[in-house]
Parts: sequence; structure tokens; C-alpha cells
Amino acid sequence: MSAFGLGDRNTAGQARRPGNFATTAQNVHSAIALHRQGRLREAEQLYRAVLEVNESDFDCLHNLGLLHAQESRFDDAVGLLRAGARQDPRSVEAHNSLANVLAKLQRHDEAAAGFRIAITLKPDFAEAHHNLGNALAMQGRSDEAVEHHEQALALRPDYADPHVKLGNIRKEQGRLAEAAAHYRKALVIHPGLAEAQFRLGDVLGKQGRISDATACYQRALALEPDRAEAWLGLGNAFEQAQRYHDAIAAYEKASGLAEAWLGRARILKRLSRSQEAVVAYRRALVEGGDSEVIRFFLASLGAEPAPAAAPNRLISTVYDQHAGYYDQHMLRTLKYRIPDLLLDAVVRLLPIHKLDILDLGCGTGLLGARFHPLARTLSGVDISPKMLELARQRQIYDNLTCGELVEFLQAQTKEFDLAVAADVFAYIGDLSGVFREARGALKSGGFFGFSVEVSEGQDFVLRPNLRYAHSAAYLEKLSQEHGFVVEAIDSKVLRRENGDDVAGHIAILRRG
Repeated sequence: MSAFGLGDRNTAGQARRPGNFATTAQNVHSAIALHRQGRLREAEQLYRAVLEVNESDFDCLHNLGLLHAQESRFDDAVGLLRAGARQDPRSVEAHNSLANVLAKLQRHDEAAAGFRIAITLKPDFAEAHHNLGNALAMQGRSDEAVEHHEQALALRPDYADPHVKLGNIRKEQGRLAEAAAHYRKALVIHPGLAEAQFRLGDVLGKQGRISDATACYQRALALEPDRAEAWLGLGNAFEQAQRYHDAIAAYEKASGLAEAWLGRARILKRLSRSQEAVVAYRRALVEGGDSEVIRFFLASLGAEPAPAAAPNRLISTVYDQHAGYYDQHMLRTLKYRIPDLLLDAVVRLLPIHKLDILDLGCGTGLLGARFHPLARTLSGVDISPKMLELARQRQIYDNLTCGELVEFLQAQTKEFDLAVAADVFAYIGDLSGVFREARGALKSGGFFGFSVEVSEGQDFVLRPNLRYAHSAAYLEKLSQEHGFVVEAIDSKVLRRENGDDVAGHIAILRRG
């Protein structure tokens, strides 16, 4: 935090000990001058000398609070700035400064309240509108945040920062064209704003414009060579372009970020340098990366025990990120056949009449579209909100639920004639809970159809590609334990991966 807003009021009229006025006034002026010069220790000594004479001196309370904030001594800063605001409740800057520090402490409710007071006192205070927008965004109140950022721009059209924050909100909402437009407007106002450059690079990368994204990151780094986020973005762009040596070099420049070590690990794993990848994953843990997710990655390399399932937040994040081009990638690139294979198997075995069908892990609705003609009712559940948005657009589902699969099944009681899961159990190793709860969700004689990738030996195994495979013997054992009759376990080619066929089983079970 800068020393913006340092107060230097006329000290006359404030209560002080007799005879100390001239010395006190001189100390205030001298402290502010030292503060502006960056001589913080000397400035602090003089501020404190004044406060010993008059503990209610607004300028010293406010400025010393700002000084502590500059030094990241935020708790101390709050106490001083709050005392200053009590001395002058109508000081706009006092409330704004206090709210800024509360935001640094992630006390966003209190920060928002402070910014609102500042706006009440000065409705045309553009910075306070912008700051309030930031606090609201941190609370997940995006629509309100947008209103205040837009109000800041209405008051100050030459204000670049609100455009950056609006860009961030639109990017999170998946409105990439709008996000890019805001970042570009920020750069028109402030061409030297490195944050706008690298965030524009992030958006262009998501749009598949890798060379344009690379240029943005490089411009950001020309402005701020030590900006770790820009090096991370550049590494991601190089990785997408398969410039792996350049990507690793860029990630090294962002070595304080867990994501950079994860990027390095991804590349080393792709290059079959597994032991180096393990080292990089462990460094990502040290840098504060998501422990559950990273240990899952390590398990895929045999460096940690395999968990029962992939972390839910990993699955949700990955599918949210890929929702926009999921169908095209699966059908064209991976030659995904599971929906058709499951439909063929079900039609051969089930009576042909209208069924109450549950699509487990329904995604964008590729499987649901195949089964819709058989359905009296069609329900879907998926853990990815963005995939569900696309499924909803098909207008084929009677009910769609965002949630974890087993938890959803636990709430169902003999509701369905058929439950189907296409390419879902690649993310669940131990299927015993799924079998148990699926049986409870099916009507008597109901069917359970699904796909798995093939494990030739173990019941289930986590592979380096982060997907589980299961053996036919394991499926038969679980069926017997949970009251299912095996109608079919057929060996099929499910899809392609890196040019090779992926072998799997299409299983159809009947509730006994």
C-alpha cells in the first residue's frame, strides 16, 4: 500500500498540551516529509512523538496507519486507522484507507461497509466505488461488483483499474470476448499496465490464440520482468504450443508459484521423466499447492498410495474449463463411442417401453441425447456446473442436478428403471459405494449400465493419465456383493488416446 492520502492538516484548534504546539506542528510536517521520502523508521518515530503529546491527532493516526500498512503490519494499521476515523467520522479518506486495509486482511464484509460509508460521504468518489467492487467480487457478489466498477468508470472514464477488474469478472463467467475488450480498454488508458497485458494473454490463451497470448505475456514481462504471473502465463502458452524447453524455462522464472511447478511436472511427465516430475510435484506442495490434488498426481506416478477416487474439485475444474469444446474433442479427436455402445447393449437387453432413466455424470448430454427416445423421464447429475449448462440447452432432461454422484444416489429410493454412466468410473477407483447406492436408486429389476477401462490384473488401478481402470473380475465380485445379476460385460474399444485404441468393458447389470 502506498502513502497515498497522507494528511497534513492545519494543527491549530486541536487540543494539545500548552507550549507544545510549535514543536508538535513541526514534527507532523517533518514526519510527513520523511514518510514521502520513504524514510519510514524516522517518520514513525516522529508520528509517535506527536501522539505522545496528543493521542487523538488525526493526521498522525491516519498516516502512521498507512505506514504500517505499507510494511504489511495490517493489524496495527487497522487499530490506528480506526482511531483516526473515530476522530473524524466525516473523513472520506479515513474510511477508504481503513476499508482498504480490512480488504488486505480478507475481512471483506467490513471492508465493503467502510467503502459504502466513504461513498455516502462522497458519492462521486470513483476510487471508493472501484474498491467496493473489489470487495463485493471477493464475496462472490459479481453483479453488484460490476455495478460499482461501472460507476467508477462513469465518474472517471480515464480510470484503467476498473476495466481490469471487469475483465477478471467476465473471464470467470466465461464471457471471454467481453473480458478481452475490458483489458484492451485498460491498455488504451494505461499502455504500461502489465496486469492488463498478462490477463489479456490469459483470455487469448483460453480462446486458443496461443501466439497472440504469448506476445501479451512478453509485453507484460518487458514492463515488469519479475512478474511471476506473467512468467506462469508464458509457460502455459509455450506448453500449449508444445515448446516444452521454453515452457520449463518460463516456469522456472515463476518458481514461487505452485502452478509453475505443476506445469513443470506436467511437461516432465509427458516427456517420461517421471522421477523429475515427482520432484516438481513435491515442490508444488511446498509452495502451497492443493495437497489432495497433488497427492493424486503423485499417486498416478506410483509415488503415493492411490486414493479411492479423484478429487471432486479437480474433476469439476477440469470439466468446467473444457466444457466449451468438450463435445467436439470427444467425438472428433478421441472418436468417443461409449454412448452408442451403451445404447446398443441396453436395447438388446431391456424391454422396449418408456423408462425412468438416470444419467450419472451426464456432462453435456451426449449420452442423454442417445437415451432420450427411450425415456418417460430423463434425469441427470454432474459435478461440473458449466457442463450442466450445456446439457440444459439440449432441452431433453426433466431434471438436472449439480452434485457428487454417490451423494446424489443416496437421496434416491427405487426411482429409476435404468441408471447409466458413460466414462464416469475413470475417475472413481473403489466402486463399492457406487454399486451400493445405485442398487438403492433402482426399481426392482432395474438395470445399471456403465463403461470402464480395462485393468488386466488388479481390481482397479490409477494410471499415469490420471484415469482409473477396472477388471471384469472386480465388476463381477461387486455385482455379487451388492445384489446385481450380470447380464453382460463386453470388451469394446471405447475411444482413442494419443493415436491408440483404449480398451474397455461395457457392463449391463440387473438389480436382483
